[in-house]
Amino acid sequence: MKMLIPVSTTVHPTGSPSPLRRAPLRHSFGRKAFTLIELLVVIMIISILASLLVVGVNKAINFSRQVGVKTEMAQIELALANAARELGNVPYIPSGIILRDDLNYDTTDPIQASSQRLIQMMFPGITGPVDWNSNGNTTDVTTLLADQAWVFFLGGVPYPTGPDGFNRGANPTLLGGKRKGPFYDFKPTRLIKMPNGFYTYVDNWEAKTKVPLLVYNNISRDPSAADFDKPSGAPGRYLQTATKLFNPKGYQIISAGKDGVFGVNQSRPAIFNGYGDIGDGADDQANFSDSVLAKPVD
Repeated sequence: MKMLIPVSTTVHPTGSPSPLRRAPLRHSFGRKAFTLIELLVVIMIISILASLLVVGVNKAINFSRQVGVKTEMAQIELALANAARELGNVPYIPSGIILRDDLNYDTTDPIQASSQRLIQMMFPGITGPVDWNSNGNTTDVTTLLADQAWVFFLGGVPYPTGPDGFNRGANPTLLGGKRKGPFYDFKPTRLIKMPNGFYTYVDNWEAKTKVPLLVYNNISRDPSAADFDKPSGAPGRYLQTATKLFNPKGYQIISAGKDGVFGVNQSRPAIFNGYGDIGDGADDQANFSDSVLAKPVD
């Protein structure tokens, strides 16, 4: 049996029934859209929040890089001590040295005499000629300064693939055989080979200018002595006072900082807050300072 569902009806004024009609829907809104001023205010607020976020992220990145450079300096100091012990137990790794392929040093010259003495201590029984820069020529005379000497002694003889330690035989520049070093884990992307065939090493900031990390040996160093090992355009050693070096019995390791520019007035005689100036070198870093050498990095 089928069930009948009643249909609602209304009675027409004439008395005849008619289907129920719904009343038309009426939409009611308090407002139609945001005004232009409100949109501009929202956009401005978003821009301010975004800029604050960018500033915060940049500061975090910069601080991370500073910590990375500081950590790297500590690792280099440890590597310098290991290299000095392994390479003939020398008193220090030099920050400047003259390398002669023929080993015929002029002992009347203090720098050449010191270079010869260190080479003989590091490589007992060494005989020439040698090829320090692996260029196939054994007549070169090369002076390594504070940006290259430490890389050479911690890394070893330079080859196209990077420093490869020293041969333990009579000729330290030979390939193969038992090796001394490398004493530091150099990252290939930060090694820069110079025209003389030796490498420099860019610090952890890796600025566009590709400025190398400097390492000065201060052991038994007279603060008034000339900076033979100072590269052109780089600062010299830093002084606490006019007659006292920072880290007088160790090394000074110096980074050009975020901008990749060394300060020009950071060493003697100008001293600012104990370190240097507030110009291009304000964000420089060193192993004798817990922070940058003048003002914080922006």
